[in-house]
Amino acid sequence: MINSDSQQKGVGLLEALLAVTLLAIVLLAHVQAMIVNHKAYNSNRRNALAYQLAQNLMEQYLAKNLDLLSNSDDYTSSNYLYNGSRFYVNMDVTENSDASVTLAVTTYSVTSSLGGRASLTMIVPLLGQR
Repeated sequence: MINSDSQQKGVGLLEALLAVTLLAIVLLAHVQAMIVNHKAYNSNRRNALAYQLAQNLMEQYLAKNLDLLSNSDDYTSSNYLYNGSRFYVNMDVTENSDASVTLAVTTYSVTSSLGGRASLTMIVPLLGQR
């Protein structure tokens, strides 16, 4: 006759091993999803910072240089540290033939290849010219 107690002990150990294996697989999938979510969050954050920086620079340039826009063909590029992230900024000001100026600002993250790009363009009519 076979001892049923020893068979039951082996089955309990096998069930515990199977439960631990399944738990490890579920936790691994959860950790992987958290890593993907963190990368997407950082990418979106850098994109938002790049857009905010481009918008702020455009507004600052327009506020300071609106009277000088009539005779400008300006191109500026530089590095900015904005909210803890480093960005490279290109600003291009071009005078148009229809008494307006095109102002283009492009920003992108220097510290990471995961997001952090924005490009804004605005056409500004020149004051006092019609």
